[in-house]
Amino acid sequence: MPKHWVALAVALAVAIIIVILISTKTNAAPFIHRNDWMKKYHDKNLLELYIPASHNSAGYRTILAPVLNSTSTVASVYNNFTLTQELNIYDQMRAGVRLLDIRVNTEMKDIPYISHTAFCIPLKKCFDDIVRFLNENPTEVIIILLKRDSHFNNINWSEIAPLIDQYFFGIDVPSKAAKVSVGEIIKNKRRVVIINENNADIGCDTHLWTGELVRNYWYNTNDTPKLINMVRKTNENISPEYLHITDFILTPDMQEDIEPALIPLTKAPKSLKAMNLSLIDTMTADLFPRPTACMMDFVDNKRIDMLIQLNEKKSVNQSINYS
Repeated sequence: MPKHWVALAVALAVAIIIVILISTKTNAAPFIHRNDWMKKYHDKNLLELYIPASHNSAGYRTILAPVLNSTSTVASVYNNFTLTQELNIYDQMRAGVRLLDIRVNTEMKDIPYISHTAFCIPLKKCFDDIVRFLNENPTEVIIILLKRDSHFNNINWSEIAPLIDQYFFGIDVPSKAAKVSVGEIIKNKRRVVIINENNADIGCDTHLWTGELVRNYWYNTNDTPKLINMVRKTNENISPEYLHITDFILTPDMQEDIEPALIPLTKAPKSLKAMNLSLIDTMTADLFPRPTACMMDFVDNKRIDMLIQLNEKKSVNQSINYS
């Protein structure tokens, strides 16, 4: 083969590789690995920890992804107000998230799904990621906030209970261990807290925490100053007897946010991402005088670091019988 043909073939191959690399580049934000931050706080119990949490944790993709990639206005708006995260669940945990917000439905026959209006990922995929992370990081505990996706009317918990037992029975943390140190919990090979606020009796053998031990604050506002004021007021008065979950998120209003975004050529179309990333610099340590799990859309390095750094040493000496 003539030399110029060889050179041309090499150049073409390089060009193809570059195109492939560009087309497969992820839009996920860079993040710092915080695989084992809890090991510094094994002397504290779960109610004493500041815990980074992701809101609608599986909302990094939907099964309608090909449609959502459309350039149509409707598809763009649906995408902008459905997706809530950039990192997948495994990477969220590696980034430091220790509480996952899991909304489930059983509308898909024989396959329980996590959803946020649209179907996101199979529940099994989420559980696989959690087990993988825990196997790789023996110093950590993961909290799962499990609830029905409110956009679906009915849920068949009998389809979900066997999956919970398959993955977590034997490594579940019973509610009676709420005030036991994280180190003591892990010493007894307990790694997962599962919360079902509204229904503890779903037919599984795995321990579930109920609303009796949990206080979850959702403020349902798209107004930043209002959100900050409500968060500040709530966190000044929380009790050390509960696991507190603060939803530090902006919720879009249909008339103010979503409907205007349906109008083509809107000057500044809103999205969940734009709304909630605007909160990064407004979420400050003084808003959280007492320990809480803090839920965030589009989790980021700055807020995760702030929450982790709020943890201070405090000894806990309780122990329980896990049998």
